[in-house]
Amino acid sequence: MNSKIIDVSALSSDDLERWRALAEDVVEPNVFYEPEFLLPTHQHFGEGRGIRVVVALSPDGSWLAVLPFESVPGDTQWPFAHASNAGPSLYEYTSLGTPLLRGDPAESARALLEALVANRSALGRVFTFHLVTTTRPGGRALLDEITRRRCAVHVWGSSERAAVVAADRRPTSWQDLVSTKRAQVLRRRLRQLRDALGGDEQHPVALVRSSQDVDTYLAFELGSWKGGDDGPAFARRDGGAEWWRTVFEGFSARGDGHLLELTVDGGQTAYMGTFLSSGRSVFCMYDAYAPAFSSFSPGSLGRLLVNEHFSVSGAYDLLDTCMDPSRYPDQTRHFPDRVSTVSLTVALGPWPVHEALRLRTTAGRAVHRLRDRLRQD
Repeated sequence: MNSKIIDVSALSSDDLERWRALAEDVVEPNVFYEPEFLLPTHQHFGEGRGIRVVVALSPDGSWLAVLPFESVPGDTQWPFAHASNAGPSLYEYTSLGTPLLRGDPAESARALLEALVANRSALGRVFTFHLVTTTRPGGRALLDEITRRRCAVHVWGSSERAAVVAADRRPTSWQDLVSTKRAQVLRRRLRQLRDALGGDEQHPVALVRSSQDVDTYLAFELGSWKGGDDGPAFARRDGGAEWWRTVFEGFSARGDGHLLELTVDGGQTAYMGTFLSSGRSVFCMYDAYAPAFSSFSPGSLGRLLVNEHFSVSGAYDLLDTCMDPSRYPDQTRHFPDRVSTVSLTVALGPWPVHEALRLRTTAGRAVHRLRDRLRQD
């Protein structure tokens, strides 16, 4: 199986065409690893050599699998420089680490692992995978292939983040996605927010597709708490507003950028959110709410209606919130389903590297057991 490593900054027009063809026909969608997302991310935030991609090629030259990475120095997972899909810019701006795989998932995962092993010298003989799905087809195929090859593995993280698997539920409204008790609370809050926005029973609050452009969102976000001192608003980051404008417009050009706002008849906006989709999956990206309506929980209500907007349409099977459950435990509890992910460091060989990673993993477990015993004493 042929393979290559390409600097994102050196991609040819043919490379981009093959990458986009792969992204349109993947086993498991991942907007973060599509060129419309990664090229602007590299341009605005790449450090050092920046983002590169490992590519497994089909015999006809088409791309069978692609995995972005950055070179990172030694860390707590591996003490020497190595490749990681959780390098400085990828860690900050991507929320899913499952590679893009095409065709039969087992075959394409095998081709990707072969590509990693074939290029192991350039990759530092170890690869760190961050946020790989464990139950969806692309991530599962990758993890199964790592197991089949008997690679040394150090699993160092896992999460169960909020989602709506509409394919399993086929809801007819947001009320199908929450408990009866919570639905009563939310209906009351929606009425209160409606009244605050100047609506009534004939003019309810609604989440609608905005006719504005992404600059409207950037301005709205800047006026929220995110625009305060040390806030995360894009307009406060060097290159942040330009980066998100480029990413969002790239997805919007093909119909996969979604700007939604919570309002009454197009009046004042209480909540606004931006979302990206690929295939039948939607990824929640960035949102904000108006401080004037903060007492009515517009952020929670907006996300609730986002669930309904995408899940009820029938056009999507999965809504991935991309929220870290350890940072947002309350918000996570409001969603009915989960996307399970795992983070792991994998030895690519030769055998001394496998043994060193196994020893490091064993030693780490021993230290944890000792700490637990000392706490008990």
